[in-house]
Amino acid sequence: MCDLAAIAAATKGVGTLLAFQGQRQAAQAAEAGGIATRQAFEFEAQQADVRAGQERAAAQRRMLDEKRKTALVQSKLTARAAASGAGAADPTVISLAEDIAGEGELRALTALYEGEERARSLESGAAVRRYEGEAAVRAGRAKRRSGEFGAYGTLLSGFGSLADKYGEVKRPKPRPWIDPDLVV
Repeated sequence: MCDLAAIAAATKGVGTLLAFQGQRQAAQAAEAGGIATRQAFEFEAQQADVRAGQERAAAQRRMLDEKRKTALVQSKLTARAAASGAGAADPTVISLAEDIAGEGELRALTALYEGEERARSLESGAAVRRYEGEAAVRAGRAKRRSGEFGAYGTLLSGFGSLADKYGEVKRPKPRPWIDPDLVV
């Protein structure tokens, strides 16, 4: 018949090993989760970098549009001045042309500035996402180390408990018909 104490010891040992392996796998999964999070954040950051470049390009396009509009307004001013008989050299026409040029330049530079600000905001967001990704990796590694320590603690505790409970080796009592010197 099986010795119940041996079965209990074996079961406790197997349970300890399973708990140890489970904690190690959880620790590895925590690190893998941190790495996956970093990859997701890096993808988001790359997308933000692309959008930043697109914002800059769109801002340059808006700036060129503003310059084109300014040139059209100045052309209309010159045409109307000539049609009215005042001429392009008239001080009022020159003053209006300078005002239009100044306003056009302001609008063009404002369009460029707004696009640059949007681009910088996107790049700043990308940098934050990259930082968050690195932080997730560091946290995952810390959880892995903590889990590894917990796993080894479980292993040692389980085997220590086994040793406390089942540590005494009991030798069978010699039977009268067996020579006691032969029993190991």
